[in-house]
Amino acid sequence: MKNIHFKRKSNLWWDKCFAFDTFSDYETAGKAVRQRLGIKRLNPALAKEVREAVEKHATRQASRYKDALYSGKSLKLQKQKREEFAVAVGKSYHYSIQSLYQSRSGDVLHGSGGTVSQGEFCVRAFQYSHYRNGGARLEKTDGQYVVILENYRGTEKARIAFAPELYRDYLRGDLVFSVSYAGRTQDNSATLQGDLYAVRRLGQVWERFNHKHKRTGFAVQVLRLSQWQKSVELEWEHGETLDECRVENERKIALREQALAEREGKTTEEVRSFQARLAKATSRVAKFCPNLPVSFKDAREAGACIAGIKAWAKRRGYTLEQTIPLSVLQRDKDAYARRIAEFVVTREAKKLIRKYLV
Repeated sequence: MKNIHFKRKSNLWWDKCFAFDTFSDYETAGKAVRQRLGIKRLNPALAKEVREAVEKHATRQASRYKDALYSGKSLKLQKQKREEFAVAVGKSYHYSIQSLYQSRSGDVLHGSGGTVSQGEFCVRAFQYSHYRNGGARLEKTDGQYVVILENYRGTEKARIAFAPELYRDYLRGDLVFSVSYAGRTQDNSATLQGDLYAVRRLGQVWERFNHKHKRTGFAVQVLRLSQWQKSVELEWEHGETLDECRVENERKIALREQALAEREGKTTEEVRSFQARLAKATSRVAKFCPNLPVSFKDAREAGACIAGIKAWAKRRGYTLEQTIPLSVLQRDKDAYARRIAEFVVTREAKKLIRKYLV
């Protein structure tokens, strides 16, 4: 029936009759048609046409609602992903490049820097502690995603532009940032100190970049026997080139094989007795030798790669020729630095045991 449609707008009465909800049900539609045609009853053919129009309208409205619902969810998800991306950039920048907040319980939140968050209740002061956080937000300008970073005072510290290709890599999981656990940078990751992010290139080969998008080296995930020779684990190897990563991997495998060979040929009682003496000597070295110098060679003996040592030293203002006091490594937030300190302490403790046993 040509008279039943929404496009005709001859007068206000017609518009009122055929409003948005005119075809919401059969009774309302039939009444509107009867009023429009000036009849009291619909014949069977006209009633069938009205019923089909109501069904088409219901289907069309359901489709519109579904499209609007999915469109809203998609926009909400896109907004959430962009906020997560900005916060990930801010946290990586804070942990690896420059601090955006000072308090131990602070954080990098989405938005402007300087926002105040409430911490735990302090019994002594009888009040809640408050922390000023850094801020990170994302703006899209000239086809690029620009992340604006602000410190806990609200001062802008950096603007980092990401090409759309890098943002898509992040959504696919092919771009990762420096991560932290309990406020300490993890050493078992694709990035090192000074790296902002890493991008997967092929398989388990990743390229590392700083906040200026300059490549700092490579990272390769390899399978190695664990340090305690009990299982095979996935570990990261870093280097300026892929050949350097391969050489470092072979070197660490050789070091672990050597450690395994040293433990062989001893009885259980001998191992337990030696471990007891070693624990006692280790505690004494750690306590009474805080200024024990640790060199680049010592870090290499502990199994650290050259790229990792350079990144750590550059972040803290040291050179590879300098020696660092043992206490500095013991208090460092980097887990691998503390592992090197433990290696040096254990090595010196073994020297003491050999000296007094001979």
